[in-house]
Amino acid sequence: MGNFKHYVSSLLFPVSVVATTAVACSSGTVGNEENQLGSVSQAAVSTGGKAGTGGKAGTGGKQGTGGSSSPPPCSPPDCNDNNVCTSDACNSGTCTHTPVANGTGCSDSNVCTQSDTCQSGVCTGSNPVVCTALNTCHLAGICNPSTGCSNPNAPDSTPCSNSACIQGAQCAAGNCQGGTPVPVDDGDACTTDSCDPVTGVKHVPVTDNPTCAKWYSGGLKVESGLITATCKKHSSISK
Repeated sequence: MGNFKHYVSSLLFPVSVVATTAVACSSGTVGNEENQLGSVSQAAVSTGGKAGTGGKAGTGGKQGTGGSSSPPPCSPPDCNDNNVCTSDACNSGTCTHTPVANGTGCSDSNVCTQSDTCQSGVCTGSNPVVCTALNTCHLAGICNPSTGCSNPNAPDSTPCSNSACIQGAQCAAGNCQGGTPVPVDDGDACTTDSCDPVTGVKHVPVTDNPTCAKWYSGGLKVESGLITATCKKHSSISK
């Protein structure tokens, strides 16, 4: 009876099923079957089958490289430092500012310098402006980098002249005012008298009056004895 239970229990396991099937086909008695079953089952349990090796392990697909990489952006994107004396560029996310060649023209925004050039990446001004007095009623000023030369007034009553034909003028609030005309007539009938605002009074000898001397290559010649003495005083004037 015990062997029969063992027989029934063996039917529940796959290895015993295979063994039992093999035995059932080779024996006609229950007793022999049980004995053979035990032997076969024990052999199956003891030796078992050769372990399967399985399929060849997969190596997986080729590792993806991803898309093409782009350098990180710069801030600001154009790296512009608003300096004409540097060449700006973005390199791997970092802005670089390389000085341009020394002597490159620029503007230092200073009206008191007249020659501006780049020097080591900096716009440098030279040839400074020299402020001078505008006229006799003003003083030399000081140059302001934004507005240029100042133009201060000379003190009131400072003697001045805005015309060579005026004398005795004085400054008032920066303007030359007053004065009187300079004498022009020299009392000589043989000269034409005038005054030029820039060059002043002129006395030009008369050349077309028969009563006065005429110019010749050899000097003065008296044409009339009426005013000989008056015209002779011009004999020292060279042609």
